[in-house]
Amino acid sequence: MTGFIKELRRREVFRTAGLYVGICWILIEAGSVVLPSFGAPDWLIRGAIIVAIAGFPVMLVLAWFFDVSTTPASAPPDADGAAAESLGAGKADFVIIGVLLVALVLSLSLNVFKGKSNAVQVDPLPITALLTQITNTTGDARLDGVVEEALITGFEVAPHVDVIARADHNSSAASDLPMGNPTARENFDLLLSATLQPDDDGYRLSVVGEDVSGRSASFDVASDVDAASALLTAVGNLSAKARKQLGAAPGDAASDGSAQSLVAASVAAADAYASARRHERNAELQLAADDYAQAVKADPQFGLALARLALTQWALKQDEAAAANWTRAQALPGTITERDRLRLFARYYSVGSIDDAKAAQTYATLVEAYPADLDAREHYAAASFRQLAFSRAVEQTAPILQQFPAREDLRVKFARYARYASDWETLNAQAELAIANDPSQLAPYLQLAVSALKADAYDQARDVYARMAAAVQTDRAASLATLGLADIDLYLGLTDEARAQLLAGIDIDTASGDHEMAALKYVALAQSYAESHEFASAKSAAGQAAQLSNGLGVQVTAAIVSVAADDLETARVIANALTAKLDALSRANGQLLLGMILEHEGESTRAILAMRDAVAVADSWLIRFQLAQAYLRAGNDPQALDELTALATRRGEASAVFLDDMPTYRLLAQLPYWSGRVQQALNMRSAAQDSYARFNQLRPQGSALAQDAQQRLAGLQDDN
Repeated sequence: MTGFIKELRRREVFRTAGLYVGICWILIEAGSVVLPSFGAPDWLIRGAIIVAIAGFPVMLVLAWFFDVSTTPASAPPDADGAAAESLGAGKADFVIIGVLLVALVLSLSLNVFKGKSNAVQVDPLPITALLTQITNTTGDARLDGVVEEALITGFEVAPHVDVIARADHNSSAASDLPMGNPTARENFDLLLSATLQPDDDGYRLSVVGEDVSGRSASFDVASDVDAASALLTAVGNLSAKARKQLGAAPGDAASDGSAQSLVAASVAAADAYASARRHERNAELQLAADDYAQAVKADPQFGLALARLALTQWALKQDEAAAANWTRAQALPGTITERDRLRLFARYYSVGSIDDAKAAQTYATLVEAYPADLDAREHYAAASFRQLAFSRAVEQTAPILQQFPAREDLRVKFARYARYASDWETLNAQAELAIANDPSQLAPYLQLAVSALKADAYDQARDVYARMAAAVQTDRAASLATLGLADIDLYLGLTDEARAQLLAGIDIDTASGDHEMAALKYVALAQSYAESHEFASAKSAAGQAAQLSNGLGVQVTAAIVSVAADDLETARVIANALTAKLDALSRANGQLLLGMILEHEGESTRAILAMRDAVAVADSWLIRFQLAQAYLRAGNDPQALDELTALATRRGEASAVFLDDMPTYRLLAQLPYWSGRVQQALNMRSAAQDSYARFNQLRPQGSALAQDAQQRLAGLQDDN
């Protein structure tokens, strides 16, 4: 072996190998920088690397038989002969070392220091881009949408970049797309545009980015495309180049441009997909489903189109087809980017499996990984609201509205979230601004009315409802104003006036065919009768409501009244139906009703446990209110006090306990009565007297609870 190694050294095989590796290293590193600048495909670099590796053993064989020297190559001398004059001993060593040093320096400069020398230094804050236009002069209109969707996906590989499509900034109808209406240039950091034009036998594609905020970077990148079939790959490569100009960001795994931005096997599939997206943005769901199906037909491996087809079918209540297509899509994970995968699963949990907890969790992951994704943040807020995490909904919505103050649809949502979160300052500011910008909207008036009630400004609340009816001028607005005014009267104990308003309103609703509003008025009547222990009238009103609507508030009220009237079988049927539903609020209220039935049957411990389980499903104000009463009746007075104290801080949620904006502020009137009961049980005599006195002030016309409160207050005063 020693002799063989000496022979390799004598024939200068080692030196030749080192020289070969150094030269190949320099050429490959230089090519990786130079070739992409001319739009060369990625396979050219990969081919060069393969050729270099394959050539290495060939070089070793040639080095054995031939001596590389300053003279023409010749066979090496015999072992006994004199060594030929070669580049050998001294000069070769210096040349090889020099080549390797050059290769090392070049590699370090291209890989370690290239960020400092070539990359644009940008603010690490998220970048919001608007894709303003696609100029297509090829005569093939199909390519418009192909380029647009591929660019969006290509840029959004970067976690700190969010792209809003041309159509999205004029539409707020989409359900799982950017939902906004941003119109002003100054709301964006970057304006994107693309041009596709004929060029010899192919196309010339250019992408331009205009920095309009000073936080981004302007760029102009272009590439020649041989054929339409290569367009998607070209868009992916250009997107990668542009992302580098915007600054490197952790998680931009495809920054080398090796991944296509939109994974479709053909232009036909990509065109059908782009058409489906346009229809979906316009809420034309059946047309969107048809085009998604066409995209999948053109490319059965198009996982993104298949998944979106399933989600659209769920929205259309085509559950069986949706489930089958969703299962097929999950077998194609390599065709969907990580950002889109998270988006799709979050949407699936919202519309497919109706799992708001998983939806919120997935949106949280998406927002954390892609902080620029405003669409994800907006959906995270909506999922948080459905989870009753109202403060989180406010928190997630604020930065979107700050960036896009023209989003009136979002402002209304923001005020609504603030109402349920009992964030009165935010509610007032946003609702007033929403009304000033568009007086014809119903929702902001509802929020302002609740804020006035919270401040005990009852006349102001009535005035808000009157303003709403006058400004909106629809049958629904007039009916809602009647319900709101009756709700105020019921809160204040003006029972006769409230019942007269409700009955008159029911007649108007019935005549106009608005059965939902008529049902809600029957619910308010039923609750009024139940507080006065007029259980026959309460059950009759609840039954009338149930005939008109199967809404959650109607069903729960009917069941609660049935329990109070000793009709446990009716209540149990409703409870079992609700617990079988997918959405958390229905299941939680069903569990609450089962707990109330158990308590009525004398099973107080099991009842409390059932109500605790309901809270774990959905921490609703109404469930906590019933749990506090159950604690009190079971002798768990400290727990009851804790519940009631917390409920007093959640007045916004109590104003519409079924999260439908329909007024239920009247329920808060009973809080002082139950607080007095608990305080009396805990020997908090002064506090109990104050609570009973407060409740009696709210019941000038009396009720069964008012009579009990008066007797208890008198007893406490006599003891003094």
